[in-house]
Amino acid sequence: MVKFTSQLLLISLTTLLASAFIAFHVGLAIYLLGSVIALLNYENLEVQQDEQ
Repeated sequence: MVKFTSQLLLISLTTLLASAFIAFHVGLAIYLLGSVIALLNYENLEVQQDEQ
């Protein structure tokens, strides 16, 4: 019973760490994508202002 409980606890801890790892990287990817989009929009605004 103790062995089963410890294995279950270990699996739960591993799953929690993996989920946190994935969530962190998804958040980082969304943040970087937003930064790239903002940079591209900023460059487009600069080009439009230079043309006027």
